[in-house]
Amino acid sequence: NRLDSWLTNHPNYWLDYMVTPIYQGSELIPRQVQLAYVGLDSNGQRIAIKLGSSKEFVDGNGITKVILDNSSPNANIDYATGRATNTVSKR
Repeated sequence: NRLDSWLTNHPNYWLDYMVTPIYQGSELIPRQVQLAYVGLDSNGQRIAIKLGSSKEFVDGNGITKVILDNSSPNANIDYATGRATNTVSKR
């Protein structure tokens, strides 16, 4: 949502991003993902984007990266089997 807002507030720029899953061992579901992103102006010059997360860091190329946990407040995820069990009780 924050990157979508950045694009809305910068209509003459582009966003380039990459999402990389981070697995542990032979698990079927990644425990984390790395999101890497950078803005580009009309000349193709990189624009570092900082959204204010304490997890963000900008590398030497001006690309912002953040590691996000692949978890859910509404399910227990079994990363080894790929199954998720609902933890929300029905009323």
